[in-house]
Amino acid sequence: MDHWYRQPKSFGNLGAAEWKELAIPGDGTFSRCTMRDPPDGGSDARIVCCSAWNFDLGANGNTIVREFTLICDRQWLIQLMLVASSAASIVSLPIVIGLSIVIGAAADRVGRKTVAHTSLLALLLAGVTGQHADRSLRAPFRGGDAKPPRPALGGGHGNNLYRRAALFYATDSLWLSWKGVQLLLMMPAMLMLANLCMNEETHNWLLVVWNTCEAERVAMRAAAANGVSPDEFLDGFNRVMAEHEQRVGAVDVCSPRAVISPRFRATSATLAFVRTAENISYNLINLNNLNNILASHWWSQLLNAVIAGPASLAVYPCMQRVGVRWIGVLSCVVFSLTAAVLSALYTEESTSVAVSLLVGAAGLASNATLVASFVITAALYPTGCRCFGFSAAFAWGSLGSLLGHANWHPISRAGSSGCRWR
Repeated sequence: MDHWYRQPKSFGNLGAAEWKELAIPGDGTFSRCTMRDPPDGGSDARIVCCSAWNFDLGANGNTIVREFTLICDRQWLIQLMLVASSAASIVSLPIVIGLSIVIGAAADRVGRKTVAHTSLLALLLAGVTGQHADRSLRAPFRGGDAKPPRPALGGGHGNNLYRRAALFYATDSLWLSWKGVQLLLMMPAMLMLANLCMNEETHNWLLVVWNTCEAERVAMRAAAANGVSPDEFLDGFNRVMAEHEQRVGAVDVCSPRAVISPRFRATSATLAFVRTAENISYNLINLNNLNNILASHWWSQLLNAVIAGPASLAVYPCMQRVGVRWIGVLSCVVFSLTAAVLSALYTEESTSVAVSLLVGAAGLASNATLVASFVITAALYPTGCRCFGFSAAFAWGSLGSLLGHANWHPISRAGSSGCRWR
C-alpha cells in the first residue's frame, strides 16, 4: 500500500502530486518515511521522519496496514504477525492431525455418509458464523501490501483457490462484502450436502461391517439403475460375498492398524513422502508473488480461471484412459519442467506473456497432481481402512503445507529507514 507524509492544514490546498513534489524527498521514487522540514524549504530543508501519513486506498481499500499504521519503523509488527501465524500453525498442527485421524477412523467404523454429513454441517455452521465477522479480520492477510517492492507475504494461497474455478474468480475480481464472499464460498458446500443426501454407503463397506442386508439392498438399487437383470445381479453379488469371506481372515485390513502393518508399511511411507513433497511445492508456488504475474495480464488471469474448471474435469477421463499413475507422473513432470523454466525466466519485475502462461500451467499441473494423489491413495488401501489411510495422507500433507508456509515467510530486518515511530 503506497503511503506518504500527510500534509498539514496549511498546505491542504495542494493535490497529492504537488505535495509530493514540494515536501517529500525523492530519488527515483518518493520517500515513504521521510519529509522536508519545513515542507517548502527546498534543498535547504532538513530531512526528518514522518509523523503522519496519507495512504493510497485505490488498490486494496482500507486494510490493517492503514488502521494500525504498519509502515516504516512499525513494519516489524507485520513480521511479528507472520511469525505468530506460523507459531499458531505449529501449535495447531497436532490438533489438526489428531482430528483428521480420529475422523478417518470414525468414517471406517460408523460410516462415511454419517461422518460426511456431520463434517459438512459443521462447515456450514462455521460459514454462517463467519458471516458475522468484520471484514477487517481478513486484512492481516494483506499485510505484505505495506512493501510493494517485496513479494506479497500473504493471501496468495487464498487468491489461487479463488482462481481455480470461474465461480471463485468473482471473489477476486469484484469488491464483494465479507458476507457476500462467505455466502459465495458456502455454495459448493450446500450443493455437496444436497448431493450426499441422495447417496448411499457403498456395498463394499457395508459388507466389511457385516451389514449384509443393507449391502444387498444398496447393490440391488445400483443394479436396477444400471439395467442389470436380477440373475446377473445375484451372480455378481454372490461373487462379491465369496471374495469378502476369503478376506475375513485378514483382520488387519479392516482396522486402522492396517496402514502401518507390514503389508502396507512401504505404501504408507511412500504416500507420506509424496503428500509432504506435494504440499510443500504447492504452497511454495501459490504463496509467493507468482500469482501477481497473472494479475499483470488480465486476460491470462481470466483464461486461467476459465480453463481451471474444465481442466480439472478432464483429469478423470484421462485417468480412466491412460491410468491414474501415469497421469500423476505426467503432471509431476510438467510441474517440474514448468518450475525449472520459470526459475530461468522469472524476475520480480517480469511481466512477460511467457511467464504468465507458465505460472498458469504450473498451477494446473499442481492441481492435477493433487487429484491423482487422492485417487491413488483410495486405490492402494482396502475398503476397511481406506478413510484412515486418507486421513494419514492428509496429516502428512498438512505437515508439508506448514513447512512450505514457514519456508516462504522471511523475517526481514525492520526499521531500514532509520526513522522511529512518534
